[in-house]
Amino acid sequence: MKYILLTTLLLAQLFALSPEAQKTIAKGKALFEGSGCTNCHEREDYHEIRGGPSLKGVTSRRSIAYIRDAIVYPEKDTAKNFKEGMMPKFDFSPEEVTALIIYLGTL
Repeated sequence: MKYILLTTLLLAQLFALSPEAQKTIAKGKALFEGSGCTNCHEREDYHEIRGGPSLKGVTSRRSIAYIRDAIVYPEKDTAKNFKEGMMPKFDFSPEEVTALIIYLGTL
């Protein structure tokens, strides 16, 4: 519940594009790029064979709870061609997970 409330509040900030929201987006982008997410995930419509799905528009295709679980518990709900260990488990704080989700909402 804490994640959903925090995410909802930050999404409201995103639409206002407040300085705080901009900082959160920048933090999420830095985490996404610095954690190696781009090694497997595209941020565009096209796909190179990298292993993970494109994340463009992911917040319109999946719920915030699903995205959060995919980050925190990567093996909880997987695609048929997903191999165990394909998505690494990260030790992100709740605030970092929220920042990542907010950033993904901008794609």
